[in-house]
Amino acid sequence: MKTIKIILSLVMLSFTLNMYAQQDMTIFNMQAIPQSNYSNPAMMPAMKWHLGFPALSSIYIDAGHTGFNAHHFMNIATGDSVEVNLQDLIDKMGKHNYVNLNNSIELLSFGFKIKDKHYVNFAASNKFYMRFCYPKELFEFIHKGNGAFFDETLSFSKMGINMAHYNEYMLGYALKYNDKLTFGVHLKILQGLSNIYMKKTNMTLLTEEEHFFITGTSNIDLYASLPESAWDEDTTENAEEFQPADYISNFSNLGAGIDLGATYKFSDKLTLGLSVIDLGVIKWKTGTRNFRSVNSDASFTFEGIDINEFISQGDTTGANSKLDNLLDSIAGIFQLDTLYDSYSSPLNTRIYLNASYQFTPKDQFSGLLRLHFYNQAVNPAFTLGYLRKIGNILSLTATYTMANRKYFNLGFGLAANLGPFQLYVTTDNIISPFVYNKYYWSADNELQKLTIPRNTKLLNAHFGINFVFGYLPPKENISIF
Repeated sequence: MKTIKIILSLVMLSFTLNMYAQQDMTIFNMQAIPQSNYSNPAMMPAMKWHLGFPALSSIYIDAGHTGFNAHHFMNIATGDSVEVNLQDLIDKMGKHNYVNLNNSIELLSFGFKIKDKHYVNFAASNKFYMRFCYPKELFEFIHKGNGAFFDETLSFSKMGINMAHYNEYMLGYALKYNDKLTFGVHLKILQGLSNIYMKKTNMTLLTEEEHFFITGTSNIDLYASLPESAWDEDTTENAEEFQPADYISNFSNLGAGIDLGATYKFSDKLTLGLSVIDLGVIKWKTGTRNFRSVNSDASFTFEGIDINEFISQGDTTGANSKLDNLLDSIAGIFQLDTLYDSYSSPLNTRIYLNASYQFTPKDQFSGLLRLHFYNQAVNPAFTLGYLRKIGNILSLTATYTMANRKYFNLGFGLAANLGPFQLYVTTDNIISPFVYNKYYWSADNELQKLTIPRNTKLLNAHFGINFVFGYLPPKENISIF
């Protein structure tokens, strides 16, 4: 039971950490912002050199859900009450649905060019990501019951979670090989802090039509590396307390990663780019647990319980004993073993393909395709953008993004160079967070109110402050439009 409680706690932890796959599409072609280099290490920023304002140079948050929206299933029913329609909720789901969370805070960064042919940069960042997958069939089974799936095997094989919190230390280099081709690379040292990694989850349910018997199978392989205090069930004064200083200074879980990128200039106007971001692994050694099915090929058939034994006037001791025996049998068949060995987990790998067309010195159109790989599946996103430079002071961009099974996300980006200070902000969805549904209903003679976003499946923001130098041309050459 202790093992089951820990697993449930880990899954619940993934939800309490909010909902966030990394998008950050709008910043990609904004070369006025040094942090645009993070999505393609071959893209050189416009300035000669820059220094990030400590802990404020890059703050990124990203939330997403590919399943349903609030307005898909919440309706105002008769009598001003709120009605939740589970069938509408299920109808709007995909076969597999994802809840995503990303957060990154840059602690220190700088970069500089050498003769406009070489670019070197460094960044230290604190990063967190989480991705949880749940199948549509799970909600259908809960809503309709097993009677709707006679002789049909329900598979929950892709249900799983991947979460990591780590510090990243990145050293980058880009080379302008000639007038057309530029290469770039980021080498990363990773300091793992905590992790939850579900490597395998093969679970099935089959209802036999003749007798309504339910046969289930389960094969779980879940890894976690957490502070020892998270595993301690002792609630007394002797219980081990969480020590933030020890947590942040833990260098026992080390990993390595690499980003690769290239751009090719077909003409003075058309440029193509390709990059692979976050190829790598982290080796987890401290506070590790591996929950693994002992009987990976085991199955259990549930034949039902005689309810009369529980509601009869007589003694229920025998019925309760049967129920206890049933639960013990299920636990014995689906027994989980707990191991304490070290393990490795992959990073949040993504591929970017982009094209930009500079139709005037101040105006640019762009297209960007991002492929995010997770749990033997690909989560795509596509963005169209328009960038306008106003002199060398202001860069503005507007974007249209299709992501998370939502096909209308309008984004916005701004970078303002105020002397040596650069302020910037970007988002891939500027409208949906401000579109709400308000629900009112009466309960205990009091008016109740609930306000929730109506259409939001994607919500992110990226902002920061940089010191930039060598951005402005000589005064006599400055143009405003």
